[in-house]
Amino acid sequence: MEFLDSSVLFYIICGVFCILMARQAKKRPKLSFWLIVLTLSLVAGLRKYTVGVDTEVYFKVFEALKNG
Repeated sequence: MEFLDSSVLFYIICGVFCILMARQAKKRPKLSFWLIVLTLSLVAGLRKYTVGVDTEVYFKVFEALKNG
């Protein structure tokens, strides 16, 4: 199963988790909402800097700011 590498599996698990939380929203809407927001924010925010067109530029800017 070469097509099912670790990143694809990770995104599938995150997607299933968000779907399950959305289904639980009737019972605990605030908790479900915040868990979904947290999950999607972590997925978007903790990606490698080589992902995306502009992510490496942001990385270089923040490194330059950090280094002075």
